[in-house]
Amino acid sequence: MSPAATSWQRLEALFHRACQLPAAEREAFARAQAGDDAVLRDQLLAMLAVEAQATLCVRAPLKQVAAALRGPLPELPAGTRFGAWAIDRLIGVGGMGQVYLGHRADGAYEREVAIKLVAADALDAQRRALFEFECRLLAQMVHPAIAQIHDVGTDAHGRAYLVMEYLRGEPITWWCDEHRLSLHARVLLMLRVGEAVQHAHQKGVIHRDLKPSTCWSARSMGGRCRA
Repeated sequence: MSPAATSWQRLEALFHRACQLPAAEREAFARAQAGDDAVLRDQLLAMLAVEAQATLCVRAPLKQVAAALRGPLPELPAGTRFGAWAIDRLIGVGGMGQVYLGHRADGAYEREVAIKLVAADALDAQRRALFEFECRLLAQMVHPAIAQIHDVGTDAHGRAYLVMEYLRGEPITWWCDEHRLSLHARVLLMLRVGEAVQHAHQKGVIHRDLKPSTCWSARSMGGRCRA
């Protein structure tokens, strides 16, 4: 077994043990078990933070959940800057923010990108720290089937943004149907998805939202799958 796989198994085991403890005792447990291993400690604390937030959401009364819902964020005009990047047009809307097609705007080089924008009021201090930590983890992943991260930051209005590789293509299910792929070809595509997920797990990253809409077949890569 590789060192990375061993590290992941240890992290997973500690996470499950911590989840059996009262919430007030989990952080101390994580720090004690990690010892001098800062990477293990940070990964474990981040996973526990996500687990705690998910538990709160499940237990929250329906009226509190409804009160937390807000209308759609206003669409930003083309040219709005986020660091060295500028947005071109809105291409997607999610529960916590928006996704824009954008480009490098400082003249250093040309690149088309996807800019994920998180609303300022969707991130408290803990969620912002977790967002930044997850971005650092994602930036460590280099795999041909995983979209690459180019930049991350916060603008003057407190909006967190993530700049990623933009993929021109369609969800993997659409690609398979459009090109009438055989069962064998579909299995090969899913194996590629599995390899990408395995790479993420070895880096301590859990996708938590794996579905056809997050697995794309990129036209620019001859139909190769990207997650």
